[in-house]
Amino acid sequence: METVFGLAPRGDNKFSYRFAEVMAAGAIPVAHADDWLWPFRPELVDWNECAVIMPEKDAGNVTLQILKEMSLEERCQRRKRCYKIYKDYMERPEGLIRGVVEGLELVATTGVKPFVGIKCSDYNYSFECNMQR
Repeated sequence: METVFGLAPRGDNKFSYRFAEVMAAGAIPVAHADDWLWPFRPELVDWNECAVIMPEKDAGNVTLQILKEMSLEERCQRRKRCYKIYKDYMERPEGLIRGVVEGLELVATTGVKPFVGIKCSDYNYSFECNMQR
């Protein structure tokens, strides 16, 4: 497994199977996806310890600079964390169920943490739609 980073682009949903594929390969997912729905409760998985999560507007040079500046030690730690999450909770159906149950148990015992990620509402976007045919 020589690949260090793997791009996990958003598809037409708020999650992408590419994300799991990158993790299965032992790479660090690089996600440019506003308003993604991240798997598992944040009480169970802190995606900031694993993935590189960037707003869609920063795709390109901003992300490349962050990846270039990441130390070898941090890369290694993130890869190990991602692969452990994949093996524990994503590789098999029973792992997915265990992840949901463990996340809910943590909510019951420790309280609720805010979800990670980038929300479109965090940025001042303006979209224009051409409705003419």
